[in-house]
Amino acid sequence: MTRLLRIIAFALIPALLCSCGDGALIQTESIPEITQQIYVVPERYNDEPYTFGYQPHPIYLEAERTVKFCATYIVDDHYLPTIIYDDYITEKIWDIDGNYFNLNSVRYSFSEPGHKVVTLKSIDKMNDTISEVLDVYVNTPISATLESPKDGFNMADPVSEDGVELSWKVSGTDEWETSYCTIFASYNKNTVWQNPLARGGCNEPATILGPLAEDIPEDSSVTIYWGVVATNYAKNSFSESDTTDIFHFSTKYKGADSADLVIPISYDGFWGVDSTSMRITLLNSMGDTLATHVGSHMDSPVIMKVLPQTDIRILAEESFKQEYKAEPITIDIMAPSRYELDTLFFTDSISPFVEPGSDRFEESDKIIFYAFDNGSGINENRITVTSGGDTLTHYYDSHKIYFSHPPFIDYCFIKVVVQDNAKNVSANVFWKLQRRGAEIIVTGPFDKEGGY
Repeated sequence: MTRLLRIIAFALIPALLCSCGDGALIQTESIPEITQQIYVVPERYNDEPYTFGYQPHPIYLEAERTVKFCATYIVDDHYLPTIIYDDYITEKIWDIDGNYFNLNSVRYSFSEPGHKVVTLKSIDKMNDTISEVLDVYVNTPISATLESPKDGFNMADPVSEDGVELSWKVSGTDEWETSYCTIFASYNKNTVWQNPLARGGCNEPATILGPLAEDIPEDSSVTIYWGVVATNYAKNSFSESDTTDIFHFSTKYKGADSADLVIPISYDGFWGVDSTSMRITLLNSMGDTLATHVGSHMDSPVIMKVLPQTDIRILAEESFKQEYKAEPITIDIMAPSRYELDTLFFTDSISPFVEPGSDRFEESDKIIFYAFDNGSGINENRITVTSGGDTLTHYYDSHKIYFSHPPFIDYCFIKVVVQDNAKNVSANVFWKLQRRGAEIIVTGPFDKEGGY
């Protein structure tokens, strides 16, 4: 509890010294009463600390968060402005986690989580002392992650009454906190967080009871998406939460002999309207072809059927946009089920090619350069034509870059650089423009300006 600090108002001292007759006594009710309070405000808060609002005790902070600890003083139920503290108080001694300060306010951050103690002792003009202790709980950030079943698990029994056990891990629960977890689940990934399934302690797994899909067709599967929101609670309405990623698991097929491979396809950086033609080939461990799919670039995934077996190799090729390549994938198919693979990316890592449209142009004509790219396509906003330190005006149309030659007497060097939508950049080379009668002759490319 805050101790009361009593001081004698200086205005009363002469009257006491001159008292006579009855031997007047000091009346307790005439002495002002001072109390003090520690306020915690944002580090850049510069108004009077008591105007910040209600100050809860104890205080909960995040590690490495800088705040300002402020001394406030109350006389007869009225807060004193900071500028007159020294009229009442001769010394302020802060002890913040073993560090000492003699200031009205202290900016401070705690580097380690745990229970910290902040003490403020104040000494008044009459050498009386008051003190206050503030408990500060430096929080360990909460973290929640899903563990089991692993994301993409597809061996859940559709008819078993045992269902599927769900487990997760929550860290960052300090000794002064209590944790609760809410499990969310849905057949639709977009509605998971709208469907709470159960709520309870975070330290025990939960079970989605079966049967999960008793009435589905024999060659069908049910996919369930799930996630967890973990919350730590402490006193004074303090709480913190963390939301996990969304995992999914699927049921096995009840009677079918083949599995479904679901392969999402993406062309990285592809902005063009041109057609694509991909070929997906499944090979067994001996290199024999199991199945082939040919199709154009599409938003929906490719689905291919295959009998359970190990070491299936998935090859992906692009016929039209041949700068696009995809890495092979190897997978084991353990049972008739639905196997949703990670996205198979076609990537373009080949730079565009730039060359002059001709080796000679009429003096009055535009210079034309061609930009070729058989992948993600030329990014029209990433074309530059320069001469020396100057940028030349150009326009682009149907793979052609048009620009006027810069002013020069005998010759000059230019650079034409383009970038494709996959951010590959053309070669950093120079081209020489030289007058020959009424023509401009183009030679190059050269590695350096000057033709060397």
